[in-house]
Amino acid sequence: MNTLEKLVKDIDERKQFLLDVKKKTPDKRNKAWMLYNQDSKELLELTYGHVLASIERKSSLTHLVARLGNCVNRRKKLKLDEIAEVHIGWFILVAYFEVGLLSYYSKRTKQKGGKWSKYASYQIKVNNLEEIKNLIQCVQETSVDLFPLITPPKDWGSNFSHEELGYPLIKHAHEDAVALAKTLDLSFLTSTLNKLQHTGWVINERVFDTFKASMNSEKTPFKFTTEIDSEKKASLLIEVEAIKALAKRFKGKTFYHLYNVDFRGRIYPNTAFLHEQSSDNAKGLLLLSNPVALGPRGLHWLSVYTSNMWVTIVSVLKTEQLG
Repeated sequence: MNTLEKLVKDIDERKQFLLDVKKKTPDKRNKAWMLYNQDSKELLELTYGHVLASIERKSSLTHLVARLGNCVNRRKKLKLDEIAEVHIGWFILVAYFEVGLLSYYSKRTKQKGGKWSKYASYQIKVNNLEEIKNLIQCVQETSVDLFPLITPPKDWGSNFSHEELGYPLIKHAHEDAVALAKTLDLSFLTSTLNKLQHTGWVINERVFDTFKASMNSEKTPFKFTTEIDSEKKASLLIEVEAIKALAKRFKGKTFYHLYNVDFRGRIYPNTAFLHEQSSDNAKGLLLLSNPVALGPRGLHWLSVYTSNMWVTIVSVLKTEQLG
């Protein structure tokens, strides 16, 4: 029995607690009752990307629970409130605790100025990193929220919620900001997002070969090899392993991302790990699927960019020598 099958078994067994014993129907007094008729494997595959991302970002237990519940609510179009989302997220996450992949603990954190927080918060702890990583081999990449898409997502229209994936057009926005935005003509914004969503990406296979070889090399650029703190090391390892697994899955294929904006208008891909705004570990693996030849001044500006990756500021005069 692989790890995914163990998680599915745990959720299936706990679904009996969502039943009304007398009526033998889902007990609606339980806020997670709607999961009774949902496929357990599908729920786990759908939310797996959020588990990985939360470990990599060292998110709190509360944050992870909320993300899992929101993911199910959004993708299944259940139209539930935040309390129900928390119950759903917790029900799914308990499977990871029961199988022994994750646990949680109480921790106070340092705030700005060096002072410790007044209250402790619950944090996620990885108990079995290998099994967490191996899960990615068991899931279908097309089923996982936050993974790249093998076809362009549907275009943004006039709705403020994406028709296919349920993401809001403006994420983390105050209701007043959303209300104001709804009175404006945002066609320029949706047009920009739609063009990005039809931009295909591919894996640079030569760089990917170097990436894989460097992971087992004595002289490696990856930070996890020298990290002492176990939590930070788990975070760095999850990121590298997820990028590697996704690059392997999408090698030789064209893939796409869904984009939306924050309240300031900054554009973000709704993909974890393997995208152009991710870490250098991911950026270095990406190529546009429709490459364009450098123009007359292309080499010059490529030299400027390369120089600025090595020093803070390179003057135009100095970079002219490189172009």
